[in-house]
Amino acid sequence: MTPPAVLEYRDQIERADEDVALQQQRLAELVERMGEPGAEPVAALTRAAIAWATDFNRDVPVSLPPGARDEIRDHLLRGIETLSRDDFEDRLLDRVDELLLSLEAVRHILRDAAEDDRGATVATPAEAVALIDGWVPGLDRATLAQLLGVDPRTLQRWQGGDGGRLTPRVRLVVQLVALLQATWTAEGVAAWFHRPRRELAGAAPIDRLDDPAAYDDLRDAARRGRASHGA
Repeated sequence: MTPPAVLEYRDQIERADEDVALQQQRLAELVERMGEPGAEPVAALTRAAIAWATDFNRDVPVSLPPGARDEIRDHLLRGIETLSRDDFEDRLLDRVDELLLSLEAVRHILRDAAEDDRGATVATPAEAVALIDGWVPGLDRATLAQLLGVDPRTLQRWQGGDGGRLTPRVRLVVQLVALLQATWTAEGVAAWFHRPRRELAGAAPIDRLDDPAAYDDLRDAARRGRASHGA
């Protein structure tokens, strides 16, 4: 059964995503209805977009990891800066496209954040292993055991459904693999955990998996790693 806190988190993220999608649709409809752009219609569009961005920035879900909230605010700021350019009226369609891209980037961050709850829904080590194996089939057993912080024999027992304790580290590894698996192979996912990361002050993720103070930084690094690899 999914914990109530997880359901509330998902609901907040889904509402925020729906809000951004609705704003994208409204912007597109406004431009379509404008016909020949003029100073007043462009000013009206700008006021509406800035008012929405201000409201959304104030109401960004507090349950989001700090790094995700900062990224969203950066994209909102870029969108507002787009509206403030001197050539906005002359290049209306180009600038609106840039604004829509900023909003789409916000939606990507929200969807990534929604994936973070996958570790919270896992009830047993066997479920964790099954999820990871489903996302990155072929991941070396010794490597997976190392990531989960257990010996290979324990991993083998977990695969057979033999109990075990679900540790914060196991939940975290599920979350990180969930973020990485969309754009990395099994080998790439394994390599990501062993490379020094700037977000971790030069440490490799594998060395910070037992440090709760690093969990937000690890998730942010996984998001960035996925984005840069998929770009």
